[in-house]
Amino acid sequence: VLPEGAENVQYSIESQDLITRYGGGSYERSSIDLETRGTRSRVFENATTVIIAENKITVTVENVLKDSRPYRLTYQRKKPENWGFLDSIEEVRLDLKYGRGPREGYSITDSEGHEYQLSLEEILYCTAKRIISIAEDQEFSIHVLSSDGISSWGRTDWETCWEELPKEEYVSLAKRLLSEWNSGEQIEGPVGSSIGWIGIGNLLYTFTRVLDSYQEEGILPEEIKFAPSPSWGLSLNGEEISPEIAYYLLPEPDVITDTRTVKDIVHEVRKHCRKRSELPKKLLEWTNKEITYTIYSFGATSEEVLESRKGKCADFTNVYLALLRSAGIPARRVTGWVTYDPQTWSPPEGMGFVVGKTPDGKPIAGHAWTEVFLPENGWTPADPTFGQFENTPYEIYLPARESWIEVLGSYESKYGPL
Repeated sequence: VLPEGAENVQYSIESQDLITRYGGGSYERSSIDLETRGTRSRVFENATTVIIAENKITVTVENVLKDSRPYRLTYQRKKPENWGFLDSIEEVRLDLKYGRGPREGYSITDSEGHEYQLSLEEILYCTAKRIISIAEDQEFSIHVLSSDGISSWGRTDWETCWEELPKEEYVSLAKRLLSEWNSGEQIEGPVGSSIGWIGIGNLLYTFTRVLDSYQEEGILPEEIKFAPSPSWGLSLNGEEISPEIAYYLLPEPDVITDTRTVKDIVHEVRKHCRKRSELPKKLLEWTNKEITYTIYSFGATSEEVLESRKGKCADFTNVYLALLRSAGIPARRVTGWVTYDPQTWSPPEGMGFVVGKTPDGKPIAGHAWTEVFLPENGWTPADPTFGQFENTPYEIYLPARESWIEVLGSYESKYGPL
């Protein structure tokens, strides 16, 4: 989705349809289209894949590169009319959302078109003041501070992530911050809230998200889901942890968390765990035992697989991710190529696993599995299809690990922007 105000949008593609032939009758047909919906231009990619399962796939890297097509997308952007404070802090929000910075200063505009170079501290003050002015129907003006009122930004508790912060509380936090600032007190983070301790940086990010929602809807949100900014660390059991890891708790279109079925499974499996650290392995064992492998499965959600109890490796992965994330355990999808030595291990018959060989003659196959984040060990491989935790029966040849931004994008495609 292109930015608001994008105009003269152009893109160059040699042909409308791209066909990639995999051999044996299997192929993929894709197209890219540009559409305008409302005031925003959007680029859509549509793809259809046809797999003839009984025939060998013979496509080579050279074939794929020959059939691929890069394209350039260009556009111009101008400031909309009546550009003001809420518009100009959007740059701050996006920097904090994607971990770009923060910068030392930002150009912020008031309703009369005057520009100010503000620090993060000043933007925090102004966003708090703007929220209060909306809540209490007061006049608002940009305020340039004479001194830094923040002595410590502080870290945010891990437990705050994805909890709902009610309107009365974020307004109260804004009032508390301004009161301390105006009285000359040094502000020390983190600050307490009903969902846990919030660092000052994440409080600023929350305020920008509240104002972004206000600009879109015309009213302050009754509650806002707390999302951590990648620009500041989180605190888990007294240790700093990367905020990106929290995004691996979110649901995705094919990974549906916190449903009644999923909650019941997690609850039942947890009964058989003597300590919390056993839960990831027990959930893997449940998935491996309760789901039956079939290669004839395409595009199923975790809920659909839990109902049919059948699926291929991608389906095992989606179910396991849904169980883990619902249990509060970060986990990510890994897809790619694996190799193995037939002398020591081979996949069970009927899995349709082998698709070719490496240059040195080893069997190579496309596969999907997971990595689970364990605070004491970091990212740990776990394969629910083969029931293997920590140690996989194959060698990972070329993995593509799901990034936190991919999870965020998948979440927003179904549930709306964070």
